[in-house]
Amino acid sequence: MDTRDVRKMLQAIASTAQEAADEAKERMYSAGQSLSDKYDAAKLNLALSRTKGEQERIFTDMGRIQFLMNTGKYSDFEAEHITPKQIMDHLMIAAEQKQQEIDRIRERLEKVSGTSQYCPSCGRRCEEDAKFCPECGTALVTKAESSGAM
Repeated sequence: MDTRDVRKMLQAIASTAQEAADEAKERMYSAGQSLSDKYDAAKLNLALSRTKGEQERIFTDMGRIQFLMNTGKYSDFEAEHITPKQIMDHLMIAAEQKQQEIDRIRERLEKVSGTSQYCPSCGRRCEEDAKFCPECGTALVTKAESSGAM
């Protein structure tokens, strides 16, 4: 075998090895990015769940205040010179702030997961092509239906 042939063969092997290394590097980066996105989505889902729980506690407090107002048993608040309406107003503001936080978390989840469909009833993230929520069964409006293209 001629030295030129050996050199060509070695160059071909080196070129193939470099291509394989580049492809492996690209796949590792892609896998790392996918793992990072899943981790971010898990953190956001946890934050979403926590925030929704906080909002539910506010709603529970609103119900309690409403009950006390209707039964006339809100004398505990009168001692602090706070009217039930002031408390309800404060709770309404707090509930709205939690809703805004929920909306921000959902927007971030959309960016991370590429999914932008949520159940209008329970708020669970659903697959883009889902017709019904897997959590509560509510019918979902797909993007195509909402834009008028069917």
